Amino acid sequence: MENIGIICAGQMGRGIAQVCARAGIKVAMADVGDDVLGRGLAGIEAALARLVSRERITQPDVDAALANISTGTDYGIFSDCDLVIEAAVEDEDIKRRILAKLVPVLAPAALIATNTSSISITRLAAATDPQTSGGLLFCLAEKHLSEALAALRQAGVPACVAGAITVKNHKAFSTLTLVPTAP
Repeated sequence: MENIGIICAGQMGRGIAQVCARAGIKVAMADVGDDVLGRGLAGIEAALARLVSRERITQPDVDAALANISTGTDYGIFSDCDLVIEAAVEDEDIKRRILAKLVPVLAPAALIATNTSSISITRLAAATDPQTSGGLLFCLAEKHLSEALAALRQAGVPACVAGAITVKNHKAFSTLTLVPTAP
């Protein structure tokens, strides 16, 4: 994946953006206003500065990471993204509105992921078209992956991409697998 979009510049969104940008991935980050995006970027800059002060990275590493991040308030910035990760507040209505607004601007092959700990992925997928869209699942335990795949099968989603992003030595590695959900 070369281009990743992040919706929300809060703590989770900016953390995901920072890891991806440090791994050399181009990141487009969107939020509701320039002031929110400014605070998000300031948080990323502060986190990177702490890493420099601890001698874990160099200033050129910081400069390269920041150069990988672009921001905007219009979802059009996601038009060339391979993956867009929604990381907004844990409110189902807000997440559904975001997904409904996002889908029309994406390329047909783009993947959508949501960062949620308590909202049904199946219900969120209803904001898109669960028959033509896949899911992106990141689960820490195989038990959770099995439960999520069962829910996708029940919702009629034909397949999903399952995997994880792992950070090792300050580099992000992703493992993705296409998993058929149909019996």
